[in-house]
Amino acid sequence: MTFDTKLIQAGDRIPSASVFTSQNPDEEGVCAVPKKLETTEFFAGRKVVLVTVPAAFSPTCQVQHVPAFVDAQKELKEKGVDAVAVLSADTVFAVDAWGKSMKIGKGVTMLSDPYVEFSQKLGLAFETRAGLGPTGFKMGDRTRRAALIVDDGVVKWIGVDDKGLDVSSAESVLAHL
Repeated sequence: MTFDTKLIQAGDRIPSASVFTSQNPDEEGVCAVPKKLETTEFFAGRKVVLVTVPAAFSPTCQVQHVPAFVDAQKELKEKGVDAVAVLSADTVFAVDAWGKSMKIGKGVTMLSDPYVEFSQKLGLAFETRAGLGPTGFKMGDRTRRAALIVDDGVVKWIGVDDKGLDVSSAESVLAHL
């Protein structure tokens, strides 16, 4: 699949798409009960930091990227953030299990974009069929590593990291709030 590479910009409205979350993110050892969310409703009327990641349980995402946002929740709230969400192209079951393994609970909303529909509309979808990283590991269609500050459905800032973790970090988001 070839994706439109037009990246969403500050000032753009969040596009309409369906994503999925778990209705029971704080129930350890229990399978996710999927719940469909409409993005326009999810982002309406509040300030949300959206963190997008290539894959659940992957080294940078699991060890650095997502935990930094979990740890920064207090500072984010002090800067007016109402919610933090993590988006991955993985299934809702994998994303929920990942959140539970990191003991996120209800503090961060874990979102699944299994058809990369929302990621594509954001300009953040990419293919890994040619291989990813030094091993050439193939994972299919994925979401680029990024962070967005969204206020009442309007993007206020976006930082995208195509390699490593820098502009989409929690520290970078805090500096842009």
